[in-house]
Amino acid sequence: MLAGGQYAIGHLDEQIEEAIYREGRERIKTVPNSSIVVSETPLRGKSFWTYTVLVAAAKRGELYPGTKIPLVEHFQIDQFNAGLVPPAETIASMQDMEEPTIKARGCGEPMVDVEMAVFDLTTLSKMREETRSPE
Repeated sequence: MLAGGQYAIGHLDEQIEEAIYREGRERIKTVPNSSIVVSETPLRGKSFWTYTVLVAAAKRGELYPGTKIPLVEHFQIDQFNAGLVPPAETIASMQDMEEPTIKARGCGEPMVDVEMAVFDLTTLSKMREETRSPE
């Protein structure tokens, strides 16, 4: 789909592999003022390449060589501020989600989704609720 094309803008959505992004970058090189938008619900946490590569580049303030244009800009938005659905629907959809999934899907925070977790997140959430501060 991307091979051989030249694009002014690309939009890659939802946990794409880094190789797809790299190929997309190649496809915009010859088009002036071009860019790629990567959007996702951050369900793979801070260890996924979009966080370790793209978000890290934004935090470092990396620029396109020879310019003052940011190489990466990072935006984080929650479902309430996005305004795609009424807040009541967002709250209702969260009723059957585990805490990490709510944080990722509802709040836009990088979290490992319950389905991808190594640990039993339900148990960990309950343990966190039961902990108390040291006296």
